[in-house]
Amino acid sequence: MAHATAPMPATLVSILQSQKPLSQELVASLVEVAFALYQTGQAWGLVEGAYVQGKVFNKNREVLLGTLGGPLFEAKLQLPQGNNTVLFFLTRSGCALLQEREKARSLASPS
Repeated sequence: MAHATAPMPATLVSILQSQKPLSQELVASLVEVAFALYQTGQAWGLVEGAYVQGKVFNKNREVLLGTLGGPLFEAKLQLPQGNNTVLFFLTRSGCALLQEREKARSLASPS
């Protein structure tokens, strides 16, 4: 029986609005930057990659959509297909999973 080693994307993030389709790699980058902002309380962070650059803004608000809720973020991106604005939130369960993953990494790495 196979088991998942990483949480499903819907567990981590909920995309509320995007004018253009998002690749899994881009969503993963948005989650990484947003989680760092969530942990540090910083106002914004950079997203940079081969085909994207932009900023993720910490909206400093919590949202609730049905049974899912968490911190809200907005990304302003420049893509090959043009500019894109993405409104999304990290789920509470996603934040907990990311915190556990980070904790496990810090315990595994030699000091």
